[in-house]
Amino acid sequence: MRRFFEAWKSGFGKHRYQVHEIADAGGCHFAFRFSLTGTIGDSAAHISSERGAVITLEDGLTIRHENFRSWDETLEALRRAAGG
Repeated sequence: MRRFFEAWKSGFGKHRYQVHEIADAGGCHFAFRFSLTGTIGDSAAHISSERGAVITLEDGLTIRHENFRSWDETLEALRRAAGG
């Protein structure tokens, strides 16, 4: 996971994540809505995107991390992950 994020972030210049909302399904699943803003590489090209992610934990460690393009998609995936 660490290697993936290091490689992914290397394509950005300055970047910032901001969490806007968290949904807790109880148990080992939760979701968060976040935005990513920044620049691409060394350029001045700006990127801004809002996403959602569903996280599954086991023994306090992330064992699954899924990203989604909308908060509605994220919440639906959270409901499925939690068995509801």
